[in-house]
Amino acid sequence: MILLLCISLLGAVLCSAVEPLMDYDYSGYAVVQGGKFPAPVIYGETTISDGLPTALQLDGVKNYLTIPGGESFSLAKGGTLYAIVKFNPDKEYGMLFFKEKEFLLGFYRKNLYFNMPNGEPFEAPVYLGAIPVDCWCRIAAVVTVDNGDYSVRLHLDDKTSPPQVFRNLQYSKTEGKLTVGKGWGGVWYLHGQIAQLKVFDVPLTEAQISTLDQQSPYPFPR
Repeated sequence: MILLLCISLLGAVLCSAVEPLMDYDYSGYAVVQGGKFPAPVIYGETTISDGLPTALQLDGVKNYLTIPGGESFSLAKGGTLYAIVKFNPDKEYGMLFFKEKEFLLGFYRKNLYFNMPNGEPFEAPVYLGAIPVDCWCRIAAVVTVDNGDYSVRLHLDDKTSPPQVFRNLQYSKTEGKLTVGKGWGGVWYLHGQIAQLKVFDVPLTEAQISTLDQQSPYPFPR
């Protein structure tokens, strides 16, 4: 029992030691910003949902965020994208994270969708089933690099995809803007509510992602 407790405590310490580069929490009316990146720049008129906890509402027409300093972030050496979000059911497409010619995480025809370059822009697609709508869900994309091979693992609530490996993937870092809620023009504007957004420059383990889930003030399937 003592050994198991020590292992659990060690796991918690290791999880807390990984600091996000970007960390936004909209649960208390105004964004709480952590990590190294400043608060986001919001385009279009957005609103905050009523009651506690709150969330940032995007209308799916013209609202989106750009992340100051996001130009420096890349998945070329691996990393993690994490969000707690509620999607509106009226759209078939929506973007969470987008960096031109580098990576995207969103949904396509209501399926969780991740992509990144492989010689040509966005030639390494990964899917993980239908996303829930009108309820909170946890989404994460984890990219691990090993000897030039890229492994992608997607998380959607309690579902985790098998790692999809791209051998000798050709990934080049760009200076493009990092945006949330927009990609490829108006078709990909996000309609829904954003509760938390986090970006890490290291691939998180499943245990570390579970720790993030447990810290969330928003209800979603466990």
